[in-house]
Amino acid sequence: MNKNTLWILGAVCCLLIASCQREKIDNNPPDVTPDPPVVELPTDYTVMLYTVGGGNLDNNIENDIAEAAKALKVDSEKVRYLVQYKYSSQLGLDKLLGYVPSGKAGHVYRYEAKPEIVSTADTGAKLLLTDAMIYGTQNEKAEFFQPDSIASFLKYCQKVAPAKYYILVLSDHGGGYTPEDDYDKTLTKGVVYDDNVNNRPISCKELRSGLEKSGMHLTMINFDCCLMNNMETLSELTELTDYVLASGHTVAGEDHKAFMEELYRASADGFFTDAMTRYTKACSDFNYKKYKTNPTATWARNVDFVLTDMKKFPNVLTALKAFVDHVMKYKSDDYADDYQYAATTCYQYYPNVALYDLKDYCEKLNRYAYGTMSDIRWWEPMDNLENAIESAQIAHSYALQSADYEYAEIPPYYLSYNVNLGAKGFIGCLRTVANPSKMIGYTKDGFKASVDMSTLEITKTGTASPALVWSNGYNLLEFDKKTGWSRWLESNTGFPLMNPPYDNANDQLPTGATSEVKDWDVSVNPQYTPDRSSLKMFKFVNTLTMTGISHLSSPFMGDRYSISFSAASLPAKAQFICEVTPKPGKEGAWTLKREKTEIQILLKHKGNSLPKIKYEIADLNLSGTSIQTEGADAAAKAYINIEINVDAEGKATFTPHQQSENFFIEK
Repeated sequence: MNKNTLWILGAVCCLLIASCQREKIDNNPPDVTPDPPVVELPTDYTVMLYTVGGGNLDNNIENDIAEAAKALKVDSEKVRYLVQYKYSSQLGLDKLLGYVPSGKAGHVYRYEAKPEIVSTADTGAKLLLTDAMIYGTQNEKAEFFQPDSIASFLKYCQKVAPAKYYILVLSDHGGGYTPEDDYDKTLTKGVVYDDNVNNRPISCKELRSGLEKSGMHLTMINFDCCLMNNMETLSELTELTDYVLASGHTVAGEDHKAFMEELYRASADGFFTDAMTRYTKACSDFNYKKYKTNPTATWARNVDFVLTDMKKFPNVLTALKAFVDHVMKYKSDDYADDYQYAATTCYQYYPNVALYDLKDYCEKLNRYAYGTMSDIRWWEPMDNLENAIESAQIAHSYALQSADYEYAEIPPYYLSYNVNLGAKGFIGCLRTVANPSKMIGYTKDGFKASVDMSTLEITKTGTASPALVWSNGYNLLEFDKKTGWSRWLESNTGFPLMNPPYDNANDQLPTGATSEVKDWDVSVNPQYTPDRSSLKMFKFVNTLTMTGISHLSSPFMGDRYSISFSAASLPAKAQFICEVTPKPGKEGAWTLKREKTEIQILLKHKGNSLPKIKYEIADLNLSGTSIQTEGADAAAKAYINIEINVDAEGKATFTPHQQSENFFIEK
């Protein structure tokens, strides 16, 4: 064997040795610990209910827990249901007539709900609670709004019921981000109101902090309470949960039995969002059935439930910022009437609460203020915002879309999320029976204030409160940081006045007398609709007087005027006055147009509804060529002055009066 052959064999051996060494290194990496074996958890979903009785909801909350517990399967741990529940104060419990609490007033109970916790004894109590379930002592006055309290409960649930997915249910009263809650207290905009500590709830910032302290990422937060499908609140939660389920309206609660059933179904087939989509419909049906059994509960009829994909929600904030940039760039005093019209006609989620529909308001603002501009793509920012909202909302179900619905008061296509709305640095909308022509709120510099609905002048009262200053509150929200919404609230000149709530017939505030209904009750409802051009050229001031109370509407009217006052007994008197005057500075040809005007009388005798009585008023159509020269005289003819009398037998008569005979009926 020559040297060349030996050299070749040596090289081959070296290559083989190197290959083996590489294979050994690759197959057994040094300093790397093998992955631990995968442990299959028996639980797919751990539901964590964090709730306070709220002063008047203990009966409902106990019923929810009982219904959920009965739906749990004794031979399966796929779904577990843990509770931290603080009972209302004794004063609150005493108000619930016929209710037998399962727990002690003001005490906190922490336990796992199972079928055996539901009482079958005929004692009135729904749950079998023991002192061993009490968490802490009553004297500690456990403050549920504290982030540490939230974090402690979540960590407890993770320890005793580890699961693949965690769902936090916040149940009790909810207020979204409602500024009027700040009149007497600090940081009270939120959810889970505790009557043991002056009705202090959890603010959106406290909720965010509690979730961050827990170290958990949630699969879903379910707001089983009112008004929480709210832009200011959801913006704090984008990185802390995959989904949020909430309603923008006031609600009669959720169907907790259906909730458990849908989670078992999701555990079996793996399709969580499909299950929660079905659940939004189940909650709508649940609320509609509440209305069917109690027709006066109109707030239970008009309810929406929304499932939001929080991974896509940041796109909504980005699109809204672009929209705010757009309206700020092109804002002009020339659009003052359009700003006012958009604010006055946008959808309000609950009377006297300053929460309005984001998409409806932005769409009207964009269409009427900028829709005639030909030199810009004025529709593009709104299209992008609508597309972002549609993409983020996996499901949006309405109570009126129940299987046997009879009403169509909400056009479902335009509702999205509720948001605060204001003008000139003022937020608020509270009105009182004693002074219905004033809108109460606060200003960006922290003053309590009121707006005169006839002049739109802001009057500040008292001294500024640091808690109300926007730079200490609203400007610190993730919502405002990411959208600059407060820039528009400060620049906007259109106040939301006389907005259409979800049920004008029964829920427009302030109401008339609240005396006890005996044999009769009567409701008077005048209504009419002017066209858009008339709203831009004229002021419409309406006054309805009944039971000694007068309601003067703003001259800045929306699409339709409709107001109801009620009296409990007959005979009853009312008066409706409508006065129309041209707006100053409007020149050129003009026409006042108004659709059919009528007054409806709704009567009930011993609780039974009678056929409506309708009184039609001839349309008052006027026209001219120059408001400045002719309008004042011509418009003096545009008035209505109708006296309404309903006698002891329920017969209604209507007496027209001259404008000079304007008067207000005494009680």
